[in-house]
Order: sequence, then C-alpha cells, then structure tokens
Amino acid sequence: MRDPKQDHATMVTRRESMLKAAYRLFTERSITAVTLEDIAKEAGCGKKTLLRYYDSKPGLVIAVAERQWEQFMTENRKRRPSEN
Repeated sequence: MRDPKQDHATMVTRRESMLKAAYRLFTERSITAVTLEDIAKEAGCGKKTLLRYYDSKPGLVIAVAERQWEQFMTENRKRRPSEN
C-alpha cells in the first residue's frame, strides 16, 4: 500500500524541481525561447509529467512568478525593521 505522506513529499519535491528548472531556463534564455520539453528535461521528468502539475506553459510561468514574488516578500520582511 502506498504511503500518502511519501506520495505528498514526492509531489512537493517534483513540483519544486520543475519550478527551479523553469526559473533557471527562463533567466538563462527567455520565456519564449524555452519549451515545456526543455523544462521537463532539466527537471528530470517527461513532458506529460510536467503537464500533470501545470496544465500549460502560461500556467507554469505564473507559478514561477508567484514563487519568486513570495521569496521576494519573505526576504523583504526579514530586512524591514520591526514595527513596535
């Protein structure tokens, strides 16, 4: 029987790998120059697997942008002096 916790951990790890691969390729080249096949290869998965997590390239671009925004805001909060 499959362990749901392990399955979830695998999904999170795989999603993170895809986002990192997409970000790396988008910044090295450009969004328009990168294909889903390129991202899948960089992430170590197939295109069909990538499309199970992100239904389209625009969806993946939005996910990468959201992740970068969250990281920016987290770093910004750390640098801001506390408001007391």
